[in-house]
Amino acid sequence: MTLNGYAIVPSRKVKYLGLIIDEFLTVKPHIQQTAKNGTRYLAYLKNILRKNGILNANMMLQLYRTMIIPRTDLSACVWANVTKGALKPLLKLQKLTLATALGTSRQTVALSSLEVFCNLLPVYFRLMRRQMIKAITLHSRLLYHQDLLEKIDNTTMLLIYTDASKQYDEVTAVVQILFDTLARVVII
Repeated sequence: MTLNGYAIVPSRKVKYLGLIIDEFLTVKPHIQQTAKNGTRYLAYLKNILRKNGILNANMMLQLYRTMIIPRTDLSACVWANVTKGALKPLLKLQKLTLATALGTSRQTVALSSLEVFCNLLPVYFRLMRRQMIKAITLHSRLLYHQDLLEKIDNTTMLLIYTDASKQYDEVTAVVQILFDTLARVVII
C-alpha cells in the first residue's frame, strides 16, 4: 500500500498513548511488555538492595508497591478488563516478587498464600479497583456539568477523553463508561 508515493508497511502491533495493541485489537502484547519491564525493575531493585546489604521482606515489598506496581498498572483503566488468563505475565511477576521478598521458592508456594501473607491484593482485584476509582473520579467530574448530564440518559455509552497528566496515576486515556453500572460500583 502506498500513500503519496511512500510505502506503508503493515505492523503487527501499534503503540498509542502508551498502550500496545496488536492486529486483533487485544492488549496481550501490552501486558507482556509491562510484565517484562516490571521483571527488569525487580532485578534492579534486588541488585541495589543486595549490594547495600539491606535485602529484607519489608523493604522489598515497599519498593514493589511504590516502584513496580505503578509502572505495571499504568493506564489500567483502559486495558484491565481482560480475562484472568491474559493476566498471567503479571501474576508471574507478582509471585516472583513475593517469593523473592520472603525468600521462598516460586514452585512450592501458592500465589494466593503469598498475597495474604504480604497483605497485597491479587492482580485481578487490584486492576479492577483502579478501574473503579477512575470511573468514579470521571463520573464525579461530570456532576458539576449539569447541562451535559441533562443531555445524557442512563443507557448512553459515553466516550470521555481525559488528559489526566495532573492526576495521581498520570494516565492519558480514552475511557468508556456505562452510567448504569456506576451506581453499583463498590470499592474493595
